[in-house]
Amino acid sequence: MFKVKQLVSAAAVVLVAGSAMASNFRAADQVYIPAAGHINQASGSFISDVTVSNVTSDSVTVSVIYTPTTGVTGPRVEPQYFNDRFTLAPFERREFRDFLGAPTSQGGLGLGTAFGTLIFNACRATANCTTGQDENGFHPDYREIVVFSRIYFQPAGSTATTGQAFPGIPWYNYISNRAATSPIGNLGMVSINGFRQTGEDGTPNTQRGNLGLMNASQYSTTTLRARLSGK
Repeated sequence: MFKVKQLVSAAAVVLVAGSAMASNFRAADQVYIPAAGHINQASGSFISDVTVSNVTSDSVTVSVIYTPTTGVTGPRVEPQYFNDRFTLAPFERREFRDFLGAPTSQGGLGLGTAFGTLIFNACRATANCTTGQDENGFHPDYREIVVFSRIYFQPAGSTATTGQAFPGIPWYNYISNRAATSPIGNLGMVSINGFRQTGEDGTPNTQRGNLGLMNASQYSTTTLRARLSGK
């Protein structure tokens, strides 16, 4: 069913204050999870649980793209396509525990060691969304879903977890260099308010923030500029 929207720029995603982000659920036919993983270590495991909700009155078939995360200077890694991964009934909500590592028979991706980004695409069940997309990336059989994820660390031999919430980001939240002169304002720039660091790594009672950047286009590379200003 894959005919991914032709997004040409990138997004800046703040990976802080998960509780503040957790209420930001927005529906779209293409939804991004910027960080998800399945990594087993002697000290414990990194795991991502994923919940997908069909918010339409049609049954939808969901496909997933997984792209491993690379280093700053690492080579481009080809994404893996999981076509027609699962089907949701009208208004159905389904939770997948350890989505990347769970067997495909349970709706997971069945990967061994994995860490990267996920893109969820929803199509009306039994329809063909492979062809028929217009120049703006729309298709009459695309359907909207809501995606939520939590990535967490679980120490070996323990049931306790420490993690970060990741509400799925709809495709229309991404900034685009083509929209820098939009009639409603500069949509080629995003401002992150309240980003701060008050101490060094490992220092108690300090505030720190992480910044993640993701190119949402499968057709082009992009250059991103991050600038710190004000106090």
